[in-house]
Amino acid sequence: MELLCYWQQTLQVFGVEQVASEQAFGDLVIAYSTGDRHYHTLKHINHVLDTIDTLQAYAQNLAAVQLAAWFHDVVYNTQAQDNEETSADYADKILSNLGIPSNTIATVNRLILNTKHHQAATEDHDSQVLPKNWV
Repeated sequence: MELLCYWQQTLQVFGVEQVASEQAFGDLVIAYSTGDRHYHTLKHINHVLDTIDTLQAYAQNLAAVQLAAWFHDVVYNTQAQDNEETSADYADKILSNLGIPSNTIATVNRLILNTKHHQAATEDHDSQVLPKNWV
């Protein structure tokens, strides 16, 4: 599966244990496969990751951008106004459990929160890579 390869390659640089990596991947697959999702699905995640792969030369912290792509809408409730905040909290918990460094987690959270209005500061190259994917 292409998505599993993306996930494993991203986590490889952090030396994440394979069993923990696969468990987290399984949780992400379940979250993005719920029946109430029409756009923010695994197909969407695959598209976002493909686009990031194309734009990777512009990213300053490629792993954080990729992780933010995975978690940007992991929590998705059409009635809620805080999906990005809840998704960032979810990412924080999962990435902390995987042993991802706190500075990377902070960057992932910032990137996720920046997706709320689909805008990026011009000086933030990593945030600029992400909004292009959600058009």
